[in-house]
Amino acid sequence: MLEGLRAEGTEAPLILWALLRARETLQQRAPDPRRPLSYPRLTQRAARADRIAKGRLRGDAWDELALLTAELCGKKILPMERWR
Repeated sequence: MLEGLRAEGTEAPLILWALLRARETLQQRAPDPRRPLSYPRLTQRAARADRIAKGRLRGDAWDELALLTAELCGKKILPMERWR
């Protein structure tokens, strides 16, 4: 699906926004709303994708979006790299 959006010319920040909205939805559907779920790894991955999309960090924003999507599905694909 991401490749299709990319081929259509959809901007990476728009996809990032949609993925972050999906994360919020997951958090709202937590079993106990008084105890929100914590997604620090997703937040780090999203921040990295944002920096890449804005040209502040080297890499491919679409690759990072694919990793973020996989992590939203509960898959830990690659370790998070530190950036400066």
